[in-house]
Amino acid sequence: MRRLPLIVVLLLALSGVEGLSVRIARVDAQTTKTALTLALEAELDRFPARTSIYLKHLKTGEEAAVRADESFNSASVIKVPIMVRAFQLAEERKLDLDERVTLGRADLRAGTGVFQYADLGLAPTVRDLILQMIITSDNTATDQITTRVGGVEELNAWLARSGYRMRMLNRGYEYRRKLLARLDPRLAGITAEETTGLQYALSDNPLFELYRPLFAGQRAAWVEVVRNPANRRTHAENQRKLMVEDRNYWLGDISAREIGRMLEGIERETIASPASCKTSGSFCGGSSPGLVVFPISSTSPWLTKPATAATSPTTLASSTPAPGRSSLRSWPMELRVRTVKPKIASGGSPSSSSITSTPRLRSGQAPRRNRRIGSV
Repeated sequence: MRRLPLIVVLLLALSGVEGLSVRIARVDAQTTKTALTLALEAELDRFPARTSIYLKHLKTGEEAAVRADESFNSASVIKVPIMVRAFQLAEERKLDLDERVTLGRADLRAGTGVFQYADLGLAPTVRDLILQMIITSDNTATDQITTRVGGVEELNAWLARSGYRMRMLNRGYEYRRKLLARLDPRLAGITAEETTGLQYALSDNPLFELYRPLFAGQRAAWVEVVRNPANRRTHAENQRKLMVEDRNYWLGDISAREIGRMLEGIERETIASPASCKTSGSFCGGSSPGLVVFPISSTSPWLTKPATAATSPTTLASSTPAPGRSSLRSWPMELRVRTVKPKIASGGSPSSSSITSTPRLRSGQAPRRNRRIGSV
């Protein structure tokens, strides 16, 4: 596996409330702020969000971090450790990557991914499920693979044995069910399949027709609850706020430094076999990220050579949600750190403008030379 010189992890969380009411922090290992750290802080301050970033130069071992040990809602970044554990179990011959898994209505999960749109009865392999869990952040695939690695408790036990503090807190349908139950306590005990159906009803997704038979008789009232305009607004607000501020509604608890450590293990081919790490890297490289560019002065002691590229899993919150829709989303994002030739002011020293610019977001495939790792 070709090794990148730099690992970058960026985590963001956004709440519409002025000043987040919850700020869970761990001890930050960084005590001295380098020029690079100061430049990163200046750029991150532009985001309307609480942010964290961790960088490590894999050849020199140098690190830079901003709030790298604070807890964030993992959102789909938790799919990286699920993938790693799946490949480890396959190496131990406890998981068959060639096994075919037939997907029925009860197996589908709302949100991101493509399997929910396929005809019922599709039978992808376990390897296919891992691939889609990473490339399209497929929630149906994620739930299947979570089951096959032993569930949330077994996954967390493995993380603890491996020296990680990150944890998976809920399956996707579990935190979604909790959010629905805030609209009506009767929904607290619904099944995963019913949760998926009501998610489609809530968003007026045509896939709800597949689930309509579940909501006959008295259960028809559940559909009326989630489609009530006032409840839709309440649900959107709850999702926007609670998925940032309340760990009970998080998919996982993660920090930038820890997921960076795991990505380094994939890149160095130490966290699993070289073959599994190569496959993991190729899966992660298949997603289509957004883009953020952090300009760093070429006078930085870190970056004295032509621009290098690095990528990361991220969670990103939308700051302009449509009425009745959630503002918290999990998106892949690529970070590139590039050198910028300093502008020489009249006094003969680099001007401060050489390390400032507005980060850019765009969708689409990155240049082929910039291989991505960990976009989920």
